[in-house]
Amino acid sequence: MVTDPIPDFETLCQSGCDISTALRFFDTLPPLSEKEMLGQWTGGEIKTGHPMEGFLIESGWVGKEFLDVDTVHPLQFDDGRGGRWNLDPSRAPITARPGAWLRAMPNAWLLWLARPLIGTNRPAASLVMRDFRGKVSAAMVYDGVPMRDMFRKVDGETVMGVMEIRGGEREHPFVFWLRRV
Repeated sequence: MVTDPIPDFETLCQSGCDISTALRFFDTLPPLSEKEMLGQWTGGEIKTGHPMEGFLIESGWVGKEFLDVDTVHPLQFDDGRGGRWNLDPSRAPITARPGAWLRAMPNAWLLWLARPLIGTNRPAASLVMRDFRGKVSAAMVYDGVPMRDMFRKVDGETVMGVMEIRGGEREHPFVFWLRRV
């Protein structure tokens, strides 16, 4: 069986690809430790046709923060004043398939208004080492929601992530990138 060549990382980020190409690229990357994930990160998605595609970006998602293995802010959003606010995913309607009603709303504005109800200063995830697709690497486990993000190192400042949501399509996880701030 002949497979197409895997594009470089910047091409994946700019142009997107099918999920099998994204996962083949992910599989080529080396694992990283929990310690390498510490710090604040900005992020974006890699377009693969996932049902969540566009939702986080349209909602104002800007990245993640890892203070230590037990203090993780998994979903940070632009606060409109040059800062970030933390969303508690257990209080927000994040699913493998956002409904059409949710996609039709002005997401960033709606989330900003809901901040008193869904925002938090408490950690909402933790870092663990997890075996995923044949390599043990840093992974983030969300508190209170059936989601986890697996990470691999692109370079010293960039990681690629794969988010699995229990009940979601295991063959087609959400794919994203993070760059250290």
